[in-house]
Amino acid sequence: MGFWQNLADSYERNTDALKSGYPLSTTTISNNTEWIAVIIIDGDGKFQRCYKIEKSKKDKNGNDIVASEQICLPVTEQSMGRSSGPCPHPVFDQYEYLQGSGEKFDLYIEQLKEFASFPDATPQVKAIYEYIKGKSIVDDLSN
Repeated sequence: MGFWQNLADSYERNTDALKSGYPLSTTTISNNTEWIAVIIIDGDGKFQRCYKIEKSKKDKNGNDIVASEQICLPVTEQSMGRSSGPCPHPVFDQYEYLQGSGEKFDLYIEQLKEFASFPDATPQVKAIYEYIKGKSIVDDLSN
């Protein structure tokens, strides 16, 4: 079987995943405009700890005080171009999508639930769903 036939067969086998908006691509974020909170959970979705990646800073000579960091995150085709309205990224997103209430949270948790229910969902996605549905991010970050 040739390359193109394998590609077509792969597409056909994954048609349902493609329809569901399962992550298809990636984008990056950086700490150039704001700080980033990193939350560590265990395999059951239980909070372990968190830390902060500070906003990047340079001194007056242009030397890094806090280096710029790039983080790669999964996106769907819809969330990649979400400038026109609320559309959550899968797994990782801005605070207003994760804080536990509101339209953005409702959209995010519903999409994450769908991803966690997908037959090929990874244990990590399932753990993230368990953590997020507990609505404890606000408390975990403030503590």
